[in-house]
Amino acid sequence: MRVTLPPVLRRTADSAIEAMRHHGSPSRTRLLLALLGAVFGLQAADMSTLGATAPLLETGLGFSHAQIGALASTSAVVGVLATLPVGVLADRVNRVGLLRIVVLLWTVGMVWVGLSSTFVMILVARAMLGAVAAATGPIAASLVGDVVATEERGPSRDRAAGAREATPQARS
Repeated sequence: MRVTLPPVLRRTADSAIEAMRHHGSPSRTRLLLALLGAVFGLQAADMSTLGATAPLLETGLGFSHAQIGALASTSAVVGVLATLPVGVLADRVNRVGLLRIVVLLWTVGMVWVGLSSTFVMILVARAMLGAVAAATGPIAASLVGDVVATEERGPSRDRAAGAREATPQARS
């Protein structure tokens, strides 16, 4: 059974929802931007781990340069392929819940990489990490749109993405 509101109440409800959605309190907005900055910081750290551990992968596990390149490429390709579907998903589900799942999967992926001892295990884990890392951008954009007023979105998105853009890996 669907309840239809009279037009006056519907406009009032729509206005209230719009105000809550786009005019979050300054402290809520700052908290969101700080948390998104932390997520982008995790993403930058994740991108840096492969380069930092490459010598250890070569000597400890006997990986070739080609295998290390495949690990980096797989993560990037999966990330590119995952971005659009995750963006659509971010617009249709609870973004905070989705971000929680992404961070949990990120944690699982990083532990998986750390515990892996074969190329295939690390390759699969890096592919998963590529997908969850790619999810942060669309989710962050949607979250900023939920709590930041339209006229403030440009600067807020810039601040939220600051950690991401400040890293050499993200710019290359």
